[in-house]
Amino acid sequence: MNDLKVIEVNTFSELIDAHSEVRMPINYYEEVADCKSVFVLVSTNMAWVYTLINHEYEKKLANSKIKKAKKKNTTANTKVLNDKDK
Repeated sequence: MNDLKVIEVNTFSELIDAHSEVRMPINYYEEVADCKSVFVLVSTNMAWVYTLINHEYEKKLANSKIKKAKKKNTTANTKVLNDKDK
């Protein structure tokens, strides 16, 4: 089995350019409904991937990561304080 070389492209037009060269279908996957879609073009030994993300979803994702990091830091700080009390 061949290992595919995966290329993450930055624009849809780059994916279209690759399609013009290999003449294979571009596959579409909706990873998160109305938020994140992935377009994949696969040839014999290469795959091109373009990910389209809704900016509002991207903001929510970033905020969620920040909240998790803050919560983790707060929990760690509380543990340190509790350990000092002992």
